[in-house]
Amino acid sequence: MECLQGDGVALELYRPENAPDDQLHLKCFTRDVDSELSTIIPLLEHMGCVVVDATPYVLHPLPPLAPVLLRDLTLRVPAAKSLHLAQNKARIEDAIGAIWRGTVGDDGLNALVFAAGLSARDVEILRAYSRYLVQIDFPYSQQLMAAALNAHAPLAAELVALFHQRFDPAVKKRELLAAVRGMSQAC
Repeated sequence: MECLQGDGVALELYRPENAPDDQLHLKCFTRDVDSELSTIIPLLEHMGCVVVDATPYVLHPLPPLAPVLLRDLTLRVPAAKSLHLAQNKARIEDAIGAIWRGTVGDDGLNALVFAAGLSARDVEILRAYSRYLVQIDFPYSQQLMAAALNAHAPLAAELVALFHQRFDPAVKKRELLAAVRGMSQAC
C-alpha cells in the first residue's frame, strides 16, 4: 500500500505461467475506488493492447488507510510475443503510469512502447515532430503518421536513436555521420 503514496496510482505488469505469448496482465491499484474502467481501456488500446478481461477488487486495509481499488486486466498484446518482460517491465509500467497521469500524450503513437521498445519520453519526441509537421502544413495527419510509424516500428526506434545521437553533446560529429549512413543503408 506504500506504493500508492503521492497520486494514488500503482501498476504491476506481469505474465502468468502458461499464458499465451501475446497475453499480459496489468494490476492497477488506485485510491479512487469509484474510478471507471473506461478511463484506462482507451489508454491501453492506444498502446496496441486489447483488454480481454478486467476483474475488480476493493481492498480494505486496516485503518487509517483508505480502501484501494485493484483491477486485474488481461491484455492481448501482439508485440508481447517477442517481449522479454523482465527487461522491459519498468519501462512499460512507467509509460502506462505517465499516460494515465496525463504527463505525456495519449494517442496511437503510444503503441510504439510495445512495438518499438520506446519509453514514454521517446514517444514524446516523435509526437512533437508529428505535431510540428502538421503545423507546417505537412499533408498527412498525426493519425496517419502514427499508423506509419507503428507499421514500421524498427524505423521509429532508429529515428529516436538518431535524435539522441544528434543532440547528445558527447557524440562526435563523425559518429553521427556514420549513424546516418548506416540508417540510410538499412532503409
